[in-house]
Amino acid sequence: MNANLLNNRIEYIDVFKALGIILMVMGHVWFGKAFDYFIHAFHMPMFFFISGFLTKNIDTPFKDFLIKKSKSLLIPYFVFGILFIFVDLIWNKFDPIRVKNLFWISTNKLGIADALWFLIALFFTNIIYFWINKFKDENIKWIVVIFATLLGCDFKSMLKFALPYAIGPALVGVGLFHVGRCVKKYDSFLTEKVKIWHLLILLPILYYLIFKNGYINMRSELYANRSLFLIIAILSSVLCIPISNYIYKFLNNNFISKWLCEVGRDSIVYVCFNQFAILLLNKYLPQISIFSKMRNIWILIFSFVIMYLINLILTKTKLKILIGRF
Repeated sequence: MNANLLNNRIEYIDVFKALGIILMVMGHVWFGKAFDYFIHAFHMPMFFFISGFLTKNIDTPFKDFLIKKSKSLLIPYFVFGILFIFVDLIWNKFDPIRVKNLFWISTNKLGIADALWFLIALFFTNIIYFWINKFKDENIKWIVVIFATLLGCDFKSMLKFALPYAIGPALVGVGLFHVGRCVKKYDSFLTEKVKIWHLLILLPILYYLIFKNGYINMRSELYANRSLFLIIAILSSVLCIPISNYIYKFLNNNFISKWLCEVGRDSIVYVCFNQFAILLLNKYLPQISIFSKMRNIWILIFSFVIMYLINLILTKTKLKILIGRF
């Protein structure tokens, strides 16, 4: 693997995750309907893809695997979900629907905890894939993965309601996760052989496909044309690997590069706290001329400042147990 390593991390993959985080936060700040339409086609699917790309030791005993994923995904989901319910209680009023949704629905009406749906979806993606991976025949494994993915795409429309704990998106995530694991074998090709002119040809095609398809939202289980959705999700995730590598090389390990790697490394903190930071700023950012102009840009910038400070607290102190690091 031809990668820049720091403490055994693949730095361009941290940039990959950081790009996804930035797009997610921009979507939550809101930069218009067209932008929202564009990013939802791929920015959450790419996280399932890269999770598969990075997954190791999936052949460990199930108990060990379950404990590991519970620490890293379920603990933050419930800890910060409960925390944000109390924040809502302080800022607004107690809404029992949010308690029910946190412990059951997991993808709907969670207020400032909305982004946490991804954690529990990724947890079940990992658990489902653990058992699928038991098939030693690769053809059978692909058949089961495809079946699970298509089932996830159609569950809500067939049943007229969403399955609890984001299991519908988790099943869709299984396919993206598996593709990520398969693509891992070709990361050297993607980072060394894919040239900028290849990207200049493929990216307009991808852009066209995104707007050719209907509106996508994994949390709401909206996939429009499911085949086109999967093509877009996989193609965009794969292309983001050489794009991230080019960005990392271009920045040449400067402070922006280091910041992107930090965001990617601690992406879970940014997932959990981005809507809290945005709500805080929407409530208290002064309505003065300097902030009234391009207000969303200021909210985006200050959101990352707030999340950076929260990240320092959570990763540099004993509170890191709240994000499963113990």
